[in-house]
Amino acid sequence: MIGYIVRRVLAIIPVLLVVGIVVFMLIHLTPGDPAQVILGDAATPARVKVLRHQLGLDQPLWKQFLTWVEHVCRGNLGTSLFYQQSVVHTVAVRVGPTASLAGLAFVFSLVIAIPSALLAVWKRGSLLDPIFMSGSLLGVSMPNFWLALMMISLFGVKLGWLPVSGYVPLDQGVGLWFSHLLMPAFVLAIQQAGLIARMLRDGMLDVLHQDYIRTARAKGAGERLVLLHHAFRNALIPTVTVIGTSLAGLLGGAVVTEVVFAIPGVGNLIVQSIASRDFPVLTGAVMFVALVYVLVNLLIDLLYSVLDPRVQYR
Repeated sequence: MIGYIVRRVLAIIPVLLVVGIVVFMLIHLTPGDPAQVILGDAATPARVKVLRHQLGLDQPLWKQFLTWVEHVCRGNLGTSLFYQQSVVHTVAVRVGPTASLAGLAFVFSLVIAIPSALLAVWKRGSLLDPIFMSGSLLGVSMPNFWLALMMISLFGVKLGWLPVSGYVPLDQGVGLWFSHLLMPAFVLAIQQAGLIARMLRDGMLDVLHQDYIRTARAKGAGERLVLLHHAFRNALIPTVTVIGTSLAGLLGGAVVTEVVFAIPGVGNLIVQSIASRDFPVLTGAVMFVALVYVLVNLLIDLLYSVLDPRVQYR
């Protein structure tokens, strides 16, 4: 197991290198001049030329890339062109809001998905089953931005129950932190919950046709015991993959939701970096998202061996 973990951790290095190369090339080949954006209306050809030289943007692309790789190997992702601070610090201060939003949305999605799937399997064949299928399909298909705007209009503007934008750190009060994240977390959770619930329901229905389920029932096990003890745990194995992917996407930054609710997270930072042509920050933020996906996938693989002792890694 330890050898497997070491190999997977070492494999992260080439993955991040490939991601960095692709992102660096795509960003620098897109139209737009960071110096022009930074100077704004006061930009003149002479001032743009001076600023491009100061930022190193007048160098050939291959030389910029080699310089960037050299800095990355030293643990330095560069300096933000817009914020004038290190990329690591710029991304790090945005991780807190994104992690808070992702954690709360993840909890909401599990609280909604697991009971819904269990109820749908328990009442399979009844009227509740097509209602569940329609609800899960609606949750997966509903655009996040539309649901966010509807909730802002109802709960924020008309009823005035919740703040419509912004983020309050947890150390400034649990109530304020929760109230600011309640709507965006629920918006994110609806889509994830629909996907997780449907996968869990389908997995449990497949498990219920296995021989050991019939054996358990023949021994007199009740339906509740069969569903919770036998079917639920075995159906979790394929569902964990979907759960992990959802968590990685949330931790990577929910771009649309963070922008709509003005949450200063990683997703919002990516949008701002694209608009301001802040190439170093955009590269660092995308690499952070890639690192999250790789680590979550590793965690999923390790979790398989916990859920199913037959899975062994060497």
